[in-house]
Amino acid sequence: MTLAQNISKTGEMGKVDSPRIICKNRISNSDIRSYKGISIGQRFGSLAVLAPEKGKNWRCVCDCGNEKVVPQYKLLGGQTKSCGCQKNAGHPTVDYTGQRFGRLLVLREAEPHIGPTGDRRRQWLCRCDCGNEVTVLQTSLQKGATTSCGCLQRVYKDADLTGTHFGRLTVEGPADDQPLSGNKCWRCRCECGNTKEYTTTILMSGRVSSCGCYQTEQRQQRMKDNVFEIYNGTNISRIRKQTLQRNNSSGVRGVHKVLGPTPQDDRWIAMIGVQRKRIYLGCFHSLDDAVKARRAAEEQYHMPLIEEYASVDAAGK
Repeated sequence: MTLAQNISKTGEMGKVDSPRIICKNRISNSDIRSYKGISIGQRFGSLAVLAPEKGKNWRCVCDCGNEKVVPQYKLLGGQTKSCGCQKNAGHPTVDYTGQRFGRLLVLREAEPHIGPTGDRRRQWLCRCDCGNEVTVLQTSLQKGATTSCGCLQRVYKDADLTGTHFGRLTVEGPADDQPLSGNKCWRCRCECGNTKEYTTTILMSGRVSSCGCYQTEQRQQRMKDNVFEIYNGTNISRIRKQTLQRNNSSGVRGVHKVLGPTPQDDRWIAMIGVQRKRIYLGCFHSLDDAVKARRAAEEQYHMPLIEEYASVDAAGK
């Protein structure tokens, strides 16, 4: 039995808990990488260390049997705890068989793509409308990065777009300077009178419909209507809504947790933003104290602005 099989099966050799790293704002990645406390057989989540690799990387074996090369700082920081097999744990596996993505029809799942570090990524065998079959990464299908076997690029290459309208743009003809990539560039005139050059791919994808004047008009209109309720350098609508960010760990805006060497050393940081500035309110042992400091700061900084904006807005109407 090999060392990898022994470690994966027993999980006893050199079993230790993953070290807790203090907040990234306090310890840089270079400091973490210089840490030498990794030994053969040491476990980090589902990974067991097999051998060192070049560039402060470590070859590890996962409990599922796959091997993966992981940077040392990711092991110590707890950022990587498996070969990737746990990313979809608890989530149903999506079956794309029979679904269409552009010109591609998904036939079945193909063998996974294995990257240079051992990462496994799902792939699907697809048939293009032109008859060709191609294997495509699942992420490329989801993002719309791949919509054909490549034949669509050949169609774009041979297309003559002269006189075609794309929103406010009218194609006048090929540009004087053509890119070496072969993606043909066209000279377009906007309704505002400006002339700009765009490639066939950009025009056909629908990503542009003007020279940029439309976006400028929309931005000016939003500022005129004051959709975001910006007043005295502060977004009034945002501080009214109290919307939490996805990575919020406290349930209260402006309060986040900082990990210490041990759970007893964990702290709560309270901050508040006002007039394009971030104000540090303090570091607290308990969440309740940090929340109290945040609420007091909201009364001190936010409420006067909200009341002042309400009076100005009412007078303007």
